[in-house]
Amino acid sequence: MFINRIYQSREGLIQKFKVIDESAEAIYKLNNEVLYLTIKSNSNDELLLEIKDFKRIEDAPPISLVDESFYLIMDNVSTTNNGEKYLKPILDFLESILALVIFIPEVKYNEIDQKTLNVLTREYLPDLSYEIDGKEYMLLQSASNLV
Repeated sequence: MFINRIYQSREGLIQKFKVIDESAEAIYKLNNEVLYLTIKSNSNDELLLEIKDFKRIEDAPPISLVDESFYLIMDNVSTTNNGEKYLKPILDFLESILALVIFIPEVKYNEIDQKTLNVLTREYLPDLSYEIDGKEYMLLQSASNLV
């Protein structure tokens, strides 16, 4: 659901990236229900995201009154140089399409650099750790739509 909406909105997002850096180029790759998004600039700023929809309702944590259809998984968030500058338009878009809860594997969450983490946690507040299929995830909730 969310990855298809992100993929379908790629032209609008690319324009937002170009406002931040005119040389920004985005590569969207949809493969096996996973969206791989890479944003690069001429100054070697780069943001890499790996996003998938939350599929298994039985794994949904009992955290709120929000339906599981508002959940999203980011399996990877990584930046090079000042790549975190491209994250805000994506987070704003996710909030606009009501992706209210983001899960990031705890191992990957702990690898996110501080500048990127600052941008991420300004928009999505870290809440708790939750296990799905034996893997620990950090759960982040939308700050503007706190559930």
